[in-house]
Amino acid sequence: MTTISPLTRAIIEKNKLNNNQTQAQAQAPVPEIKSDTVELSTKNKTRLIDKIKANKKIIIPAAIGLAAIAGGLIFAIKTGKISFKGKIEQQAAEILGESKKIQKTAEKIKIEAQKQYDEVMEILKKAKEEGFKDVIDESGKTIRRFVDETSTEGAGKIMDELDGDKILRRTYFSPSNLEISRIDKGITQNADKIESVAQSFDYSNGKLLRFTKDYKWHLDGTQGWAEDFTYSDGKLSEFIKDFKQNPDKTQSCAEDFIYSDGKLFRFEKDYKYNPDGTESWGEIFVLNAEGKLEKVDPPTV
Repeated sequence: MTTISPLTRAIIEKNKLNNNQTQAQAQAPVPEIKSDTVELSTKNKTRLIDKIKANKKIIIPAAIGLAAIAGGLIFAIKTGKISFKGKIEQQAAEILGESKKIQKTAEKIKIEAQKQYDEVMEILKKAKEEGFKDVIDESGKTIRRFVDETSTEGAGKIMDELDGDKILRRTYFSPSNLEISRIDKGITQNADKIESVAQSFDYSNGKLLRFTKDYKWHLDGTQGWAEDFTYSDGKLSEFIKDFKQNPDKTQSCAEDFIYSDGKLFRFEKDYKYNPDGTESWGEIFVLNAEGKLEKVDPPTV
């Protein structure tokens, strides 16, 4: 006959008691859940929420169920607040990251603009000595031509550098002092005489004032471009992407990065100039006193 020690007997009785408690908990009545806004942090989240929205009882052990619901409510409240704040901060971080890329691109553009300016200036100096004559290559094709920019004599000239009929580069300048106002690269002229420019460099007193990419004119006189870098005292002051000018004289841009002393100061998205003179924005981020981008409510005008 096997003898059971008092310690072993005590362990067996404890296990029986625990099993009985577990069964009682499983059979305990579960309160009906009527809220349709509860979020649960469980593996069966979708199925549970569907049952909640249908105002049905959830048949799970009461102790586990109530704990999951309570924990889920707390989790939903906490993460809801943190998630909302986090999205704004994440968006601001993405804008700052994009701004750094824009600034790097702006520096490369300045170098390219100076290269274009120096190269064209050398050509103009020699052309002025020769009296701004068109240059023809041996095949009889014009590789460089000069035309008056306006009907007023001496008001301005245009120098086109060509490859056959294709305009590789067009320079606007003053014939008296050779001051360059603009250099356009990659001009495409369509059958309807509409022109588009791949790159346009605008200058003021020999310094880059503006760089425009994918600049297009339309039959209705409107203009639009994909990218636009504006400078002030040699530093980036504004970057606009996807600018559009409509026939009704309204204007809009998808994104607008505004800088102060070369640093991002304001970001605007879906900016519109309306026919009645009012303005509207989709989103606005501004630099706060702590030096961080902060989202603000767009104006209602």
